[in-house]
Amino acid sequence: MEEENKKKSSKVLLIVISIITVIVIGIVIFIVAGGDELFTKNNEKEDTSSSKVIDEEDEKDSKSSKNKDDEEDEKDSKSSKNKDDEEDEEDSKSSKNKDDEEDEEDSKSSKNKDDEEDEEDSKSNTNKDDSKNSSKSNSSKITSKEFAIDGVSYKLGVNYSELEKNGWEINLEGESNDKIKAKTKDYNSWELRNSKYDKDFVTVYFRNNSDKEANVKECQICEIRISNYTNDLQFKFELPGGIKFGSTQEEVKKAYGEPTVGDDEGMSYYLDDINLYLGFDKDGKINYINYYLN
Repeated sequence: MEEENKKKSSKVLLIVISIITVIVIGIVIFIVAGGDELFTKNNEKEDTSSSKVIDEEDEKDSKSSKNKDDEEDEKDSKSSKNKDDEEDEEDSKSSKNKDDEEDEEDSKSSKNKDDEEDEEDSKSNTNKDDSKNSSKSNSSKITSKEFAIDGVSYKLGVNYSELEKNGWEINLEGESNDKIKAKTKDYNSWELRNSKYDKDFVTVYFRNNSDKEANVKECQICEIRISNYTNDLQFKFELPGGIKFGSTQEEVKKAYGEPTVGDDEGMSYYLDDINLYLGFDKDGKINYINYYLN
């Protein structure tokens, strides 16, 4: 029994030795056949793979760092750009506002200057027009041909009979030349008197507007002359615009405008169909009136 066990042990040992021998021989053959190179390659491959992994990590770190740097640079660039843009925009706005304010101020100044010139021209034109209209309006007072004696209104060209019925008469006694030819002015003067006034009178001239010869009492009064050198005229005589004996040169100009000709002694207004002459005393007041149709 013991022998059988020994045999079995020897057999097993032999098998183990054989297996080990085969393994050793296989390793030797593997080494001889290039196993070392393969191992080296595997190591290199493993080193390469490891290096590649390291490179990938480095590249990733580099990319990450680069991206971070790029982001920071981009952020700084954007921030700087935005800041520069804001400053440029602010400078541009400031410059624009300043230019706009200057342009607006220049525009206002120019506009105000133009408005002032226009207003001045308008006022000047208005004054000229007013003066022209005033002169026209004032002259129309004279061309109205109106006059008043003791508050009763008449017009140059009035028939003698109109004054006669108010007490004003001419004396024909001893006059042989009491006829006036047709369409003719009589250059003979006549004294028109009123019984209420013992010394004062109105000097008148007549015109015959009819187609046949007529007596002076049938004709029209075309001219009136009155003097008040002594300032004691008994009746009241008034021209258009309230001008009367004692009115000043300033009042006459205000009523009628500037005369056609005039000086300190007198003023003349020569109009289309009527004329007016006013004489003044040393105080510049009216003391003589000549109002007549052409």
